[in-house]
Amino acid sequence: MTLPTSPASPLDQVFTRYAFNKVGGSTYKNQKYKTRPLLKLLDERSLSGDGGPNIVHPVNLGTASNGGSLARNQAFSFEGDSAETWSRYTWKTIYETCFVSWWDIREARGNKFKMEGILSSRIDETRENMEDNISTMLAASTAASSDDISPLLSIVATTGATGQLNPATAGQTLWRAENETTINWSVEGIGRARELINKIEDNRGNTDVILLPDQFFNETCEIGDSALVLNQDIKTRGGTKYADLGTKVPLILNTPVIRDPSWNSAQTATGLALDLMGVHLVVDPTWDMYMWPFKDMAYHGVLGQGAIQVKVAELTCSSRWTQGLLGTIS
Repeated sequence: MTLPTSPASPLDQVFTRYAFNKVGGSTYKNQKYKTRPLLKLLDERSLSGDGGPNIVHPVNLGTASNGGSLARNQAFSFEGDSAETWSRYTWKTIYETCFVSWWDIREARGNKFKMEGILSSRIDETRENMEDNISTMLAASTAASSDDISPLLSIVATTGATGQLNPATAGQTLWRAENETTINWSVEGIGRARELINKIEDNRGNTDVILLPDQFFNETCEIGDSALVLNQDIKTRGGTKYADLGTKVPLILNTPVIRDPSWNSAQTATGLALDLMGVHLVVDPTWDMYMWPFKDMAYHGVLGQGAIQVKVAELTCSSRWTQGLLGTIS
């Protein structure tokens, strides 16, 4: 009986087939990479766009009640909502290059499984680098380039236009974030954060998370630790039953307080209170971490296999006044 055989696959086909299967697969971690809680939060709630040149969100800029009580056979009028409009954004394209050198290919000695192992690490590293890039853009004070994904501070602001709406324009005055500024965190930080959350609730918002730079996140944890120990002392009549090694996620009015390495690198005195129902990372699913096939390369004396990975997305907003800014923290 003749055993089935298959022809040898060219290296380009092996890399290409594996690339399409690998993108979006298991997460690759080593000592170089850190967690990205902010990007993870936005990505978990990301909206799926449908291509086209623009992303458009319906926006309601402060509807007033026009109804009332009604007597028998009383006439009444129907009124439309003149405060309805939309915010509009253009797509942004982020790219990362992926390269496997001829030396790696040579060391694989034509073994398909070794080549796939090399490729696995390269593709995962490319995705990690792209996420680093996006996290850096989100945490920036202003966009370094008009082609960058918009930073969070362009949305969570009390002034300035975003989404082609501007609170300085008549009829758009509610297109602004709430604000608490000039805060001595160790003395009044928790109280001022509560005030901000209350303002957002008055605007029919619901704060999902508070983001702080490391110094003030750590101070919040210390306050939480003290409160926890006090609770334990009361419950055990003056002595703790178990050793407590520190609060990991403190809560302010049941709202988790988090830190993020990209935010900590970019911001030292600014925090955010985010209502994730009003701020959105919108992605084009057709071009979400899409990788083009690997091709033979000979460029400036460099030999190997090269590919490009792209993500088409933008940070957008459908409710700016349910976001909050904690500014000039000291």
